[in-house]
Amino acid sequence: MNSALPPPHEGCSLVGTYVSPGRCLVGGPAFSLGTKDTPVHVSRSGYIPRLQWIATKYVLLWDESEKRGWLVNGTSALLHIVRASLAYNNKDKFNFAFIFRESSFQESAKPFTADSAIDMLINPQNLALKLYREKDGFLLLESRIEYFYNIMEKLIDHQADIAGERGVNMADKPRRYLEGWEFNDLAMSRDPLYPRVASIEPRGKSWVDFTRAIQAVTLFGRGFGDIIKSSGANICEYWAEMPKQKYYLAACLSDMSQLVKDNHVHNEKQARVSQEVIWHTSTSLFGTCRCKGILGQDHSDPVQSLLPSAMSKLLLPRKIDIPLESPGAIIFGHNSSFSWIYEDSGHPSEGKLPPPNVSDVDSLKDSGIEVDIDSPRIGVTQSSAPRSFGSPAPRQIETSLLQATSLPSSETHSQEEYTVGILCALPKELLAVRALFDKKHDNLESVSGDSNHYALGQMGKHMIVASCLPEYGTTSAADSASNMRRSFPNIRFCLLVGIGGGAPSEDNDVRLGDVVVSLPTAGYPGVVQYDRGKEKDNNVFELTGSLPPPPRSLMTAISSLRSDPDLPSYPLQPYVDEIITRVPESMRSRYKHPGQEHDQLFKAACPNCQTREECANHDDHVTKRSQRPTDNPEIHYGLIASGNHVIKNSQTRNKWAQDHGVLCFEMEAAGIMSIFPSLVIRGICDYADAFKNKLWQEYAAATAAAYAKLLLGVVASPDKSHDVLGPVRRRGSVSERHDELHHKRRRLD
Repeated sequence: MNSALPPPHEGCSLVGTYVSPGRCLVGGPAFSLGTKDTPVHVSRSGYIPRLQWIATKYVLLWDESEKRGWLVNGTSALLHIVRASLAYNNKDKFNFAFIFRESSFQESAKPFTADSAIDMLINPQNLALKLYREKDGFLLLESRIEYFYNIMEKLIDHQADIAGERGVNMADKPRRYLEGWEFNDLAMSRDPLYPRVASIEPRGKSWVDFTRAIQAVTLFGRGFGDIIKSSGANICEYWAEMPKQKYYLAACLSDMSQLVKDNHVHNEKQARVSQEVIWHTSTSLFGTCRCKGILGQDHSDPVQSLLPSAMSKLLLPRKIDIPLESPGAIIFGHNSSFSWIYEDSGHPSEGKLPPPNVSDVDSLKDSGIEVDIDSPRIGVTQSSAPRSFGSPAPRQIETSLLQATSLPSSETHSQEEYTVGILCALPKELLAVRALFDKKHDNLESVSGDSNHYALGQMGKHMIVASCLPEYGTTSAADSASNMRRSFPNIRFCLLVGIGGGAPSEDNDVRLGDVVVSLPTAGYPGVVQYDRGKEKDNNVFELTGSLPPPPRSLMTAISSLRSDPDLPSYPLQPYVDEIITRVPESMRSRYKHPGQEHDQLFKAACPNCQTREECANHDDHVTKRSQRPTDNPEIHYGLIASGNHVIKNSQTRNKWAQDHGVLCFEMEAAGIMSIFPSLVIRGICDYADAFKNKLWQEYAAATAAAYAKLLLGVVASPDKSHDVLGPVRRRGSVSERHDELHHKRRRLD
């Protein structure tokens, strides 16, 4: 559909301009191609060189009805226009003569990427597709592509001329005015083409300087649809599609990465996308948002920020790396936790996002432009007092930007509102868990007799209470769990999150850094107590007793997670990256993957190998395993062995793995499983043999915490019987009786 936008008015760059496909641009500012100003591409000839040139240009597809835009490369825009024109020809008055069929199109072997259009535009079979019969043959698709290329070339040249190098010629043009051309007029081959102008609200003005700097041509329309869409399995409903009416701009990371490379300045800590604009990663690019429904305080905001390069030295160095080779996409616009507001000119100021500017509306009415001032908005909690870019001291700005990457301010809730418990044996484990809190809460007064100290917060929709044990062992774990249950009576289940010793076997390729999750196997409930049993004849040890399995709500959530066809190949890595960015800077290197060269599984105890000294038989002592293609952790589900003494013997480890299918050893689970419905999540830091060291402990703690957050994103949120997360299970409910039966099960002697 046409955008229904008005023509440009006085003060706009395209006022009085129009395009005729068979002629040069007419009217507007003086525009001619002299020898000095002739673009390099004009001297080029040939189909491929032209596509190579237009592939380096950018087009903004602005959806006026949905108030959102898509920044695409020139070849992608060209293909969009060509396909739209073919769809129009299939329905116009001459459709009886139109012999092209959409099904004949050969799609790209790499669909849904920024460069898919190139494959389709150079495919010989596509170029030879017939559109109409001619006297001496057929009109082919190649001629249609060249026709629209010629028009786009004119629009791009003119945009470069009026914008000037790095957009300097438009510095005096108000940011509110977005000028461009009708997409439908272009696709329908209307002659001439007339420009249009749209109005951009303050929340969208942050990307205007950027599009001007890269000399992007704007094409207006309505109902473009989701040109760029998330394919992730764990994206919440709000971010599954780019929100409408928010003036956001989406772009493929591959297109942005080229701009970053082209404008890179040696030793600069920020990412430049033009000489005048920097891309500030105030939030994680691909962080997973776990909440559902409308945007609230517990909702992550992945929107990226564009700022003047003059602010580069005042910003803190980027803490979040940009994966330049990633096939993903990003959204630019106003970030609710990084509130820098752009006016029509000048540098941005910090403060609360204003309502639609009255002066903007008045001026638009004068020019014949109507604005919908009732579009939904995202609430902002920052102070409404504006702070201009130039007024504060550098330290003030630095402090503000540091706060923008931290957790939201604390809140206070009652003990009854917390529904998920997390227990860790080591501070380094709890640190990883707390780094993944979406919100942190104020501490509460201790209940009499409770010696635990708690970290309170929120992950997605779940209210979390986490604590660290005073020491190793099942007894300490049981005491801490009992105190937690007494102080927080509405906890539905407890996650035991931390490190453990792996038990690799021929059937289970468990490696350092991998995660093992307790899950019932044939004859076992998910966790066995390896030091509880009877010693029988011939040194046979018979297990006795029975521990309850994980609660059904967690087992069904795990089943849902494992059966999700859209789950990323490495779903834990974004959370591990988030942990690394949030822990103290002096500790970040410890939470990173140590490298596969440090992951060695020894066949036998060797004093030299154990102390990393020279050993002539080292290769014979090490189990040969193929290197994994990536360092990303894998997830294993099955039996975990728990007890009160450390397993440091490879033969003992192998026997438990062979006889019972044990994947992991740890020392706390058996103490809490009779107190809470529980699930054990262990990151593998060693192989439960004589070669124990601490190199992998922090990384293993991070992968375990990452799985905990991944799982909580799948677990159904509590039944809201109160305004906030209140009591979840009603006394006497079926689920409660089911869990109580397991916890009251008689242990076998």
